[in-house]
Amino acid sequence: MQGHLTCATDPFTKENPNGYLNFGIAENHLMSDWTVEFVNKGDIVQAEDLQYFELSGLKDLREVIVNFFESYLHTPRLNPNNVVVMNGLSSVCEAISYTMFSKGDFVMMPSPYYSGFDFDFKKRFGVEFLNVPLKPENHFKHSIEDFICSYEKFEFKSKVKAILITHPHNPTGEVINKVFLRQIIEFAKEKKLEIITDEIYALTNFTKMPHNSLLAMAGDYKEHVHLLYGLAKDFTLAGMKVGIFYSENKDLVQAMKLLSYFHCTSSLTQRFTQRLLADHNYITKFMNENNQRLLAIKNKIKTELPSLKIIDGDSGLFFLVDLSSFLTEPTFDAEKKLYRELLDKYKIFLTSGGDMSMSIPGYFRLCFSKKIDEVNELIIRLKKFFKDQANK
Repeated sequence: MQGHLTCATDPFTKENPNGYLNFGIAENHLMSDWTVEFVNKGDIVQAEDLQYFELSGLKDLREVIVNFFESYLHTPRLNPNNVVVMNGLSSVCEAISYTMFSKGDFVMMPSPYYSGFDFDFKKRFGVEFLNVPLKPENHFKHSIEDFICSYEKFEFKSKVKAILITHPHNPTGEVINKVFLRQIIEFAKEKKLEIITDEIYALTNFTKMPHNSLLAMAGDYKEHVHLLYGLAKDFTLAGMKVGIFYSENKDLVQAMKLLSYFHCTSSLTQRFTQRLLADHNYITKFMNENNQRLLAIKNKIKTELPSLKIIDGDSGLFFLVDLSSFLTEPTFDAEKKLYRELLDKYKIFLTSGGDMSMSIPGYFRLCFSKKIDEVNELIIRLKKFFKDQANK
């Protein structure tokens, strides 16, 4: 957040060409024309929408969500009564942290991971992460061997309660294959662990292959697999604050519904979400255009910055870049210095690997889903950075 807030004090614009470039936050700015037009079509407000309502999710919306999951996340037919709607996935994650775990419990977390999970799970309720370092020589792809190794080496196995999978993965953009998904379910069954599957990037996918929800593969373990989704990433609607939770565990669903009292999404936002997720014609066209625009921007950066070492993925709004050759020494202290140099001298904010619990220093997450003027300026500044480094 420090880099994000710094950028907000003096952001780059056409009128302010020397301002900060924020390439560290995963927001999609490429589809604003579509989303603004759709939002401004407006909803007809009913009198009941202005009064108190079922805080965990309007009945009509929950039914639409089930249809959407079946059509686009390729889940089996789900029970709309088990859907819980909250004001963003951060709220959903914190509610899960409160309901599922006790202080000092551990969640297996493949690293690198989205740094916000530290706040969502750990900050208030004392959940800890058992990091599963993904190997750079494997391009940070998920491997069941890494999970087995981390679990077997851990001293307090009885404290390990769950696994969190982000599918597709943030920050690598990996579309996790079916082989691993089956393996992680079998591993969880063997160790009696819950699985939390965050699929918020499900439709931001450049492979044109259908998304394989982990819930669809859970089989007889489905009561222990809990699905998260939201509008912030696929639909470029971070400001709407819509997070969705689904589970077959009735006690957990009931607990999450009770907590929605503190985390509810407004009735008007729910009506909008219902209209959006029911419009399959719009969704299909939107996703095709969105993925084309994202891929074009990503390819532009790769083409115009051939010296930028990229660990590329098939999804998401970002990729990892390897800047380890510019470290003064192979340490996370040196990584922090490079982070500050990029931010202070070149006014470029990237998320550092240390903030994503990377196992080795020198990697950064670059969120490329920005407007073309910002992307062009990023290319100019990074070229200057490379030139300056070569002249040192």
